[in-house]
Amino acid sequence: MSKKKNKFSAWLKKALSDVFGSETIEFVYAAAVCCFLILSCMLILGYAVQYDNVVHAGKQIARTIEVTGTAKKADISSLVSDLIPNHASIRAMCNVTPKDGYVSASECRIQLGEKFDVELLATYDVVLASSADTVIRIGLPIYVKIPGQSEVYWKT
Repeated sequence: MSKKKNKFSAWLKKALSDVFGSETIEFVYAAAVCCFLILSCMLILGYAVQYDNVVHAGKQIARTIEVTGTAKKADISSLVSDLIPNHASIRAMCNVTPKDGYVSASECRIQLGEKFDVELLATYDVVLASSADTVIRIGLPIYVKIPGQSEVYWKT
């Protein structure tokens, strides 16, 4: 191991001191920049795909509430888990807030023509470094607010 390390350090010293080694250093920098650009593109695409997934789930939940007229927590939680496969890892949370309140608070019914908002909040984690004990990550927030209007008439 030490022989390989010595060979590498000797090569590095020669490359840094030699005039002809400047091309080598430029190549190393160019390769590092290319790797950084590729990783950045992958990060942006991963975030965009996850954001699109959360927006799609929010629209589906809003449409389900529009058609059924109910916004029960258990039903919404099952929809979130069905529509977002990695809902636990991105810590997806959904909240429904009607503008005028519920017709029946116990059954979470929304009256015909009443508007509501579906809010989805998630966190996309970017892992910067990882070891056996600790993980250094940055959480990028995803916030989606979808408006809706009930299409069901509830007799009171």
